[in-house]
Amino acid sequence: MLYKKEKKIFINGTVSAVMNNVAVNVSKYQKTLHGFAVIDRQTVRVMGTENSMDSATDVPQYCLDTKTDVTQIHWCTLGYINCLVVTCSEGLIVYDCDQQFKRIYSHNCEDKNMKEKYAKGIATFECTYLCVGNSNGSIRVFGPDEEGQVVFLDRKLLHGAPITDMSSHKHSLVSCDESGCTVLSQIDCGELMIIARTKVFGGLVNIQDIHAQQQK
Repeated sequence: MLYKKEKKIFINGTVSAVMNNVAVNVSKYQKTLHGFAVIDRQTVRVMGTENSMDSATDVPQYCLDTKTDVTQIHWCTLGYINCLVVTCSEGLIVYDCDQQFKRIYSHNCEDKNMKEKYAKGIATFECTYLCVGNSNGSIRVFGPDEEGQVVFLDRKLLHGAPITDMSSHKHSLVSCDESGCTVLSQIDCGELMIIARTKVFGGLVNIQDIHAQQQK
């Protein structure tokens, strides 16, 4: 596969030197001119492919100020809401892409008793569930209620170290943490159920099948 350079896209700011500092909107459910979002410290800058220095029809850029350090961004659709999901030091923020990126939901993931300091790691299950990782190894599940509003559904402590990233496929979720541990879980009616876990000992990875042990 060969790639060719088309044009430059300019932003009114800088890009933070953090992992997953850019997100591209490839959702088949969203039809929007704004297809890129980048992390600029405590703000998220949203732009479209038509943004260029010599274009007379530039798409307006949006600057979403979170007032706290942003850790990750993700485009998704929850129910009938086209969203831009942002994780930061305070927790989770959801913006509605069809309402000029209006903030429609926020959830404070900080819990001093549980030593939760920031949210990181985002994964979605089709248009139904949104999973967000945390600094103490817990994963929260969100989803739309009967009225289509985003609500909190579940929280599971699956890791013993801060979550670094997550990915989903169908009903399965893979999450990893700073210790190198990876957990495979499945979601059922908004609740996460652990299936398998990897343990790292001196460079050796031991896959522990939780489901198989439960069957014994």
